[in-house]
Amino acid sequence: EGEGKEQLGGAKHVPVGAEFEDELVPGYTESEFKVARWAELQASDTVLYSPPLSSLGQQWKLKVYPNGSGAAKGTFVSAFL
Repeated sequence: EGEGKEQLGGAKHVPVGAEFEDELVPGYTESEFKVARWAELQASDTVLYSPPLSSLGQQWKLKVYPNGSGAAKGTFVSAFL
């Protein structure tokens, strides 16, 4: 097949970059959520909330457990949108 194309279950798959946009796939919105004193927070049961991010008419926030939540507690960071 042509360069950049792979066979996928009989259909041709063409990779699409992040800059792709059309009426079905909206543009990406990005934001930064910086956390100070990360090592200190990982040693506690602190829960962090990001400032709201507005995208496509919806308000979003991150809920972050620096020391993990549930089965990840003490091992991994947990983050929920």
